[in-house]
Amino acid sequence: MDHSNALDPKDEPLLPGEHEAPGVTPSRPTRPVRSGDEDAAKLEFGAEFDEQKGQPLFTAEVLQLLKLHKEKNQHVQVNNRLLEPSLEHCERFGQIETTDAAIMVREQLQKVEPRLHPFEVAQLASLMPKDAEEAKAIIPSLAANYDDDVLNEILKNMDAWL
Repeated sequence: MDHSNALDPKDEPLLPGEHEAPGVTPSRPTRPVRSGDEDAAKLEFGAEFDEQKGQPLFTAEVLQLLKLHKEKNQHVQVNNRLLEPSLEHCERFGQIETTDAAIMVREQLQKVEPRLHPFEVAQLASLMPKDAEEAKAIIPSLAANYDDDVLNEILKNMDAWL
């Protein structure tokens, strides 16, 4: 993917309601939100997240990619202020230990419940909700498509796989 046209987050305008503290650069990239393009609760993500272009990643998969990037570029002075904080976040919150385990969880989730959207699969595996109520609260699209019994069974299976 070509990032040559990517803007540095500090060069992008703040979103309405965001305030920049003196001397502090926003901690996340900001961009204008286009009304109607994206709604995770409805599993609508806009053209740049077309399923044919790739799948949403688990936190564990992002961690492995970041480690690989860091290892590959250790001999070069890389000035990426987001690499270390991103690595720390993934290490802290990634609950799936290996790439093989992530692959197995993805395959099993799709096998057990083929109706799960790839986004829902990634969110379940990354957030690891304790029960159906928590899953529906943090992944709103699940509330419209799954009853508590089905979700609790999925979550019980995930616990057994890990």
